Amino acid sequence: MAQKTGFGSLVGFGTTTTYLPKKMSINGPGLSRDALKTSHLATTGGYHTYVPDDLVEGGEVSMEVFWDPLDTYPPISAAAETITITNNDSGLATEAFSGFVVNFEPTRQLGALMMATLTLKVAGAITFTA
Repeated sequence: MAQKTGFGSLVGFGTTTTYLPKKMSINGPGLSRDALKTSHLATTGGYHTYVPDDLVEGGEVSMEVFWDPLDTYPPISAAAETITITNNDSGLATEAFSGFVVNFEPTRQLGALMMATLTLKVAGAITFTA
């Protein structure tokens, strides 16, 4: 399998807003699941024992985007909506989930384009399509 770059990858807000910033990077979503400790005072063998938690945490998606204060601001006060990440590959693999904006942080720096960090919270299951 050939390695791919992120060039051409998209994040689309689709059900409530049509916010579509120009992105430099997209990080996530990262999945995680807690380990529940089952060891007790009578556990033998010298090691803790665990079982997996029932629920998976969808995590967050962070993006570095170009920002112009004259453009539309991100939908930080909007309800959760369907968000789809389309990866740049021949199969158009996607990750779709219900989510919402939890952080928007613009950066202004001398001698550089205005950028912002945008963070989305995954609010449910992620559907992966290959």
